[in-house]
Amino acid sequence: MDAMDKTGSYCRVCLLDTPYSLDRPFDYSCGDDLRVGDIVRVPFGRANHLRTAVVISVGDTPSDTASLSLIKSVGSVVRNGFSLSAEMLALCSFLKEYTLCTFGEAVRAILPPGALGGSANLAFRRTCSLTVNRDELDRILGAKGRAGVRSDGQRQILRYLADIGSADWELVRHQPFVEPSHIKALEKRGLIRVNSVESPRNPYAGYGQTRDTAPIELTEEQCAAYSTIESLYEEDRARA
Repeated sequence: MDAMDKTGSYCRVCLLDTPYSLDRPFDYSCGDDLRVGDIVRVPFGRANHLRTAVVISVGDTPSDTASLSLIKSVGSVVRNGFSLSAEMLALCSFLKEYTLCTFGEAVRAILPPGALGGSANLAFRRTCSLTVNRDELDRILGAKGRAGVRSDGQRQILRYLADIGSADWELVRHQPFVEPSHIKALEKRGLIRVNSVESPRNPYAGYGQTRDTAPIELTEEQCAAYSTIESLYEEDRARA
């Protein structure tokens, strides 16, 4: 997109891998679907190398309108299920000011290692499900010889799935008398099906949904420690 054709929204980003001297927000043009906290890839410097950054604000106008013609466009958004909340961004700002680290170092300290990659961070979950109806299952459990099921572990799997139809592989595996070989044997006979289901892994998906708002009650020892720290803090001299 030509610089003169930029009529969309604008955002300010902080680069995640930059020296302290360049650790400040930079303006970029962006699409209307970009959100505060998104992780993006932006062209930076004369060579326009793509750098990873986090969006700290979004608006209709850039912070510096004098250099509007020089503003570049966001390259891409890292859509991997991770995005920083307002509270997490505030924590990064606090860490930057309090510990003198860069904003990017603070972001990397609170996000899991795979959050900044370009690919989705996926978790794979195996499930076991019955492939026969209840009548057929009763016939198999009551049959003798090869037509039936002689292993106690296999019988336990079939009885367990008969009530629920499908369950996680780990739950099935930890039923009494059950071994992985029993699951494989039933799958080979076509009595159960083992599927692998993938889902985005985001440890912050439920973050902040429920909070304990009850008043904090300190123990006697905690009160003594708090009072000591408070008195030292109020003294007009340096103390450890």
